[in-house]
Amino acid sequence: MSKIVIGTATFGSNYGYKKNKIKHGEIKKIINYIKRIKYKFIDTANFYGSAQKILGKNIKFKVNYISKIKIKKQDITNTSHLVKKVNLILNELKVKKIYALLIHNPQILKLDKKKKIYKSLIEMKKKGKIHKLGISIYNLEEINFALKKFKFNIIQLPINLFDRKFINNGILNRLKKH
Repeated sequence: MSKIVIGTATFGSNYGYKKNKIKHGEIKKIINYIKRIKYKFIDTANFYGSAQKILGKNIKFKVNYISKIKIKKQDITNTSHLVKKVNLILNELKVKKIYALLIHNPQILKLDKKKKIYKSLIEMKKKGKIHKLGISIYNLEEINFALKKFKFNIIQLPINLFDRKFINNGILNRLKKH
């Protein structure tokens, strides 16, 4: 079963190698495509400008949202900040639950109160706001740390035609076994 995940960074911000934002007419075409395909996964984030608001306004069918969140130090000392961020994601997307929430800045989990962050996210998962919990990583050190200290359902990592380091170093096979 292959799953296509549609990225939405260019829906609400200037992103990508051309640093451009997709026009509304093109977004409508992409949304119509998403409606037709069998597996509906959409990658978004609260830091993609207005992307989540655009999705919430225009998608009126069942999709699996994978959203990313940047956790700040203030979220550690007062986890209500973190809960507010997740609730904002849900409100913008106009859903009660997202398929997955990924921590976009995994280095925050190296701080002393990392367990408080993790427990808060697990609690939101238990309350039914998040189905799966994950992490978005960019290097091998972050993967090793995440696998050793936490139980994540999803690990997102960059792979493309030009950047194949995670294929070449065997980490994909290790993650598959994990």
